[in-house]
Amino acid sequence: MLNKVLFFDDDINWVKTLDVYFKDSKIELCHVTIIEDIRAQIIKDPTFNIVIIDISNPRRSILEVIRYIKLNVPSVKMILTVSDIKILNKLGLTGGALIKLGVEDVVVKPYSKEILIKSINGIKQFETWKTLKNLNEEEDDQEEIVREPDDHFTGVKLENYISGSINVFDLYIRTMRNNYIRIFHRGKKFNRQKIEKYQFKEKIEYLYFKTADRGTYINFTNKLLEKMVDKDLNVSKKAGLVKEVSEIYIDEIFTKGIDAQIVSEGESVCRNVYNLIQEDDILFELLEGYLNLEKSFRSHLFGTMFFSSVICKNVEWASENTVEKTCLGAMLHDIGILKLPEIFKTLSVKAMTAQQLVQYKNHPAAGVEMLAKFPSISEPVKQIVYQHHEMADGSGFPNGLPGIRIFPLARIVALANYFSNYIVEKKMAPKQAIHEFVMERNTMIKFDQALIKSLIIGFIKKGKT
Repeated sequence: MLNKVLFFDDDINWVKTLDVYFKDSKIELCHVTIIEDIRAQIIKDPTFNIVIIDISNPRRSILEVIRYIKLNVPSVKMILTVSDIKILNKLGLTGGALIKLGVEDVVVKPYSKEILIKSINGIKQFETWKTLKNLNEEEDDQEEIVREPDDHFTGVKLENYISGSINVFDLYIRTMRNNYIRIFHRGKKFNRQKIEKYQFKEKIEYLYFKTADRGTYINFTNKLLEKMVDKDLNVSKKAGLVKEVSEIYIDEIFTKGIDAQIVSEGESVCRNVYNLIQEDDILFELLEGYLNLEKSFRSHLFGTMFFSSVICKNVEWASENTVEKTCLGAMLHDIGILKLPEIFKTLSVKAMTAQQLVQYKNHPAAGVEMLAKFPSISEPVKQIVYQHHEMADGSGFPNGLPGIRIFPLARIVALANYFSNYIVEKKMAPKQAIHEFVMERNTMIKFDQALIKSLIIGFIKKGKT
């Protein structure tokens, strides 16, 4: 299908640049230099399927046009261009706010022709499962032996796997190292009896899908979890599913990197974890029980997000938007470690040499530097990443800030991060560890006392507050 693009930019030089970009292309372009003309053009010609709006000179009329498109022509794909990502933060157009307004992508000037065309032609890659139809319903899935490296596959516990009526991706079982059997094909009918055969007769504990489909799994599972809140479903299943999707999300961002859609999925993961913590005392205890006392990078990040959610639950000023930003910051807080040698993912601070400690203390700044490239990451999330090792008594790093100067959401993640490490070091469940933790006076002065109280309440007064 020919893309018909309506483009607004009041910078005449960029208008000329776009004319050059799209000369002899299969994209039909109509540009306007007055924002109000966007609405008039859409009414005049409803065949436009893409609207690109530059917000480098922000004003209320631009937001009004964006809302108009969202409400009146939601099928139109909206792309924003901007000269400085700080403008997005000033307008409150970050993460979930962009999604709610129907904005599918943000492109930062100066951009190349290739980048803009990729944005125009792109689709929400993780949501392709929504358009699947059952293929050859009467034809049985044929099993097929597949020999590929193990890192081409991602495993989920069979007991935690939930499917719709149609498989959203190919599913495999693992027979030995680098050997798999494809038991279900994408687009074919899901067969519960076949799963049970493998589960009970052949003692299979994990199902596998291609690592390339990890984003699709995250999106599909997030949508399921959103529907599960307050629904009558086995609570153990819910807890297992939350843990599974959270850790697979962590794997995705720490191996594939970040883009606008993966940030949006992260916000959904955070909402689902928080909502399920709110929902049920038993569910809270199950999630708590899933915390891994072994030292691993993904378990630490999940633990930090979990404890951040617990604290937010008991902080009066924590809105839904605050919770999303805090928990996303918790999942991303150590992303700067990717700039360091692999050993730093599991090396404890106490075991570091003086030279390693100097390297380690650079990871908050390295993390912010990595996130600076992504307009969809809001400023509060970046502040969390930068300040998650700052301490209330001024003993933290990178800047040794006193408590009053530490960003409030970073204070939450700093406490959650420390406690996540603490339970592993002590090899204690959170409810046990919290008693010892509060007795350590030298530790207590490092954190906001009100937040410590919120963490404690999370383990003595579960359920809805």
